[in-house]
Amino acid sequence: MLFDTHAHLDYDLFDEDREAMIVRAREAGVDTIVSIGTNLESAERAKSLAEKYKFVFFSVAHHPADAHTYQPSMLPSYEKFIQHPKC
Repeated sequence: MLFDTHAHLDYDLFDEDREAMIVRAREAGVDTIVSIGTNLESAERAKSLAEKYKFVFFSVAHHPADAHTYQPSMLPSYEKFIQHPKC
């Protein structure tokens, strides 16, 4: 069993071949992928991928490099994500 614990499937650089990349991962034996949401927008994209693929899950966080952009008003949005069964 192979488990990718830290993927960024939602990154723009995968827009052209995301589907093929995910298929290749499965063919290579990857059973589970966790796509990392690094902000609210990224988390939404990661959640969508987790909902599309049975073997993809997601996490949500505010990346430390962007800590200066965090606002306490964002917390309810993050809390909503963590209630999702695939988060």
